[in-house]
Amino acid sequence: MISAHSGGLWRAMIGLVIWMFCFLALYGGHALGCQRAMLLNAVFGLPLLTWLLLLVWLTSLAVLSWLAIRGWSALRVARREGSSPQLSRFMSVLTSTVDIAGLASTVIIGLPLVWIPVCA
Repeated sequence: MISAHSGGLWRAMIGLVIWMFCFLALYGGHALGCQRAMLLNAVFGLPLLTWLLLLVWLTSLAVLSWLAIRGWSALRVARREGSSPQLSRFMSVLTSTVDIAGLASTVIIGLPLVWIPVCA
């Protein structure tokens, strides 16, 4: 039986699902914003489009960081409890790995927002 800390396959996939939605929002929003010349007015020295894309990126990073920390703590609990079932330990390892991969991928896809101007 799977422990209460692991949420099954849906929980294991959520890290990459959040990365996917962040990727679509960042690149789709960037493309549409530049194509239609929307939200290019400067606010605090940057176009509003950049601020909105940064907000999406930072929100995704916050959620993925929370999930990675939660998954890592569940993994530590599963390793400490020697009597926990093999499936529970496997799901904890899988969930932690996918969350960390989603977090790292999200960091990488959002870094161009920091140093490359939108619609340049």
